[in-house]
Amino acid sequence: MRTVRSQRVTSMLVVVIAMIGLAGCSPGADGDGNDPTPGPSPPPGTTSFDADGNGFMTADELRSAVNATMPEFPFPPRFKGTGDQIADQFLTFGGSNDPAAQNYQRGLEYTLIGPNHQCAWERVYLQANASGDATLQQESLDALLATLPKYPMDENAKEMFEDYYRKAQLGDPRMVASDVELNCNGIGLLTPAPGTP
Repeated sequence: MRTVRSQRVTSMLVVVIAMIGLAGCSPGADGDGNDPTPGPSPPPGTTSFDADGNGFMTADELRSAVNATMPEFPFPPRFKGTGDQIADQFLTFGGSNDPAAQNYQRGLEYTLIGPNHQCAWERVYLQANASGDATLQQESLDALLATLPKYPMDENAKEMFEDYYRKAQLGDPRMVASDVELNCNGIGLLTPAPGTP
């Protein structure tokens, strides 16, 4: 159990460090954006919204990239967010006093959408598990497993989450519940289910 928790903490630290590092990326080596050295290559499948082709996006380009990438992550119907809201949440709370003046690495849209998608479906799964809705439980786990390869995490973390979801398919929701409790504070929120206050 301690090994799984250690892997979880390590995986989450990597994601947090990557988000902090990406929040204020600058394409220029001297920080003024004038260095012609291109930025790192985007991950496979990343849509390119950087007009100057330097590997980085403006805040407006990031917002466009998030909105364009949202369809790759089919959210549950009760997800309480839009691409604009996901981008704005990051731009507002991402650590910059002036998000419009920053540059953001291509591919960041996956880092912003992935956790919202994962947490939303994990919440749906837990609610379906609590109410005994086997069909919705399976739909939730199918959605998580199908989209897991797109999540911005290393292979060890993907294997760990696949294990959680396979255990959930066998009737053990504990690791999914633990993930929601530890990692989903304020993200992947759902509108209340019909008939609930």
